[in-house]
Amino acid sequence: MIYEFIQQGGPWMYPILGVSVVGLTFIFERAWFWFRLWLAQDGRLRRRLL
Repeated sequence: MIYEFIQQGGPWMYPILGVSVVGLTFIFERAWFWFRLWLAQDGRLRRRLL
């Protein structure tokens, strides 16, 4: 079903799909970075309070 949808979109669908995958990769990488940073700071704050 997805393959048929991409085929109907024509040749521009492949670059759009590629850029979308790269963009989502950056979004997930940045989210992972900020989540890990938040966890690290949370641990420091917890140790400081105890």
